[in-house]
Amino acid sequence: MIMKILRALVWPIVLTGGFYLAVSLEFPAPCARPIAYSIGRVDPQFHVSRDTFLKDVQDAEKVWEHESGKQLFTYDSNAQFTVNLVYDQRQQVVDQTNQFTHQLDTLSAQQQSAKNKYDQAYASYTSAKNAYLQDVKDRNKSYDELEQERVAVNKLADTVNGLATKEQQIVSTYNANVQQFNTTYAGQREFDQGEYQGNTITIYEFSKNDDLQLVLEHELGHALGLGHVENPASIMYYMVNPKNLASKELSIQDIGGLTAQCKKTSLEIFWEHLQIAVSKLLHPV
Repeated sequence: MIMKILRALVWPIVLTGGFYLAVSLEFPAPCARPIAYSIGRVDPQFHVSRDTFLKDVQDAEKVWEHESGKQLFTYDSNAQFTVNLVYDQRQQVVDQTNQFTHQLDTLSAQQQSAKNKYDQAYASYTSAKNAYLQDVKDRNKSYDELEQERVAVNKLADTVNGLATKEQQIVSTYNANVQQFNTTYAGQREFDQGEYQGNTITIYEFSKNDDLQLVLEHELGHALGLGHVENPASIMYYMVNPKNLASKELSIQDIGGLTAQCKKTSLEIFWEHLQIAVSKLLHPV
């Protein structure tokens, strides 16, 4: 009787074990083993070498690994999961922004130079005018000498007025460019400069290295299974903004999401994927 019961239980146990093994292999528990990645496409328009890009990715992964105390990612040149740097219209906008910023910096330097020249010319004009008025008052110079002084003062006045006009033109141009810059480029940006798609991370644009680091950290967070959070200072906030750009560590919300994700089992991950698949089947886009 016992043997019959045991024989009857063998196949359910085998099937259950096989199912659990398949789930564990296909849907590994988060943080149970490192996610292996390779460097895929690196477009030359970014002027970033593959080695430099790899180092950027490795620096980004350390932000998550430091908090978890685990190796969450590992580089493997043969890994199917790839991290890519793809140049498209988004980076073209960034390049245009950088050019615009350079133009503003040049105008600012020109304005400061014009102001310095104006200040010097105005000081010379004021000194010459005061000396001329004093000479007129003292009557210690001839008419011709006073006339020469007057002409020289008027020339200095013309120079001052010309410099004032030039500076104002530069200021007007600068202000117009600033207004155009703010209308076209300023403000927060959604994380559409990077994208995680299951077996790839693709970075499409960044302005500076800290910007690239934040986007990589954000997309690696998605690769770990983390979603967006509400704190603007968080890496996993849905927009790039001054707060998370300035932050050099995980926020409380980031840490909470990572901790919760690392506690999940393979069966929980399988169940989440199953729910998503059923939802897409029932509610196709």
